[in-house]
Amino acid sequence: MIKGIAASGMAICFLAACGAKQPDCGSNATISTLKEFFKKYPDNVLFEWGFYEQHKRKNPGNLLEDRAYKDEESNAAASASWKVELIRTLSKNPETQAVSCVAKVSVTAPGWDDWAERQVNYTAQYTTEGQLYVEVKWRGS
Repeated sequence: MIKGIAASGMAICFLAACGAKQPDCGSNATISTLKEFFKKYPDNVLFEWGFYEQHKRKNPGNLLEDRAYKDEESNAAASASWKVELIRTLSKNPETQAVSCVAKVSVTAPGWDDWAERQVNYTAQYTTEGQLYVEVKWRGS
């Protein structure tokens, strides 16, 4: 369950209740926290890029002033499906018990022709209170 959120530039940080010493990049807790975050806060680089590309193919024109575009985007976000795949551990810090990870994150929504995907770097570690702290950084954005 997401406990809090803070955003800064291209980094997104959030907390989830958990309790081991050092998290694993591909653990159920880490991946489900990432998916839950993306579902709850779809206004991220990947979803907006994917939605824009899909909408642009079907409805060329000035999208920024199109009210129907924003309504359609909200509806698509509510029914979007997320995948986290190709998860790799880049490093483990024995002092802070943090792990640095990278994965392919994909999103699709009803009416989309295909999946939008990006490589995502993220770090995970437990706080002194036992909560899982995850920071996400989008590659190529």
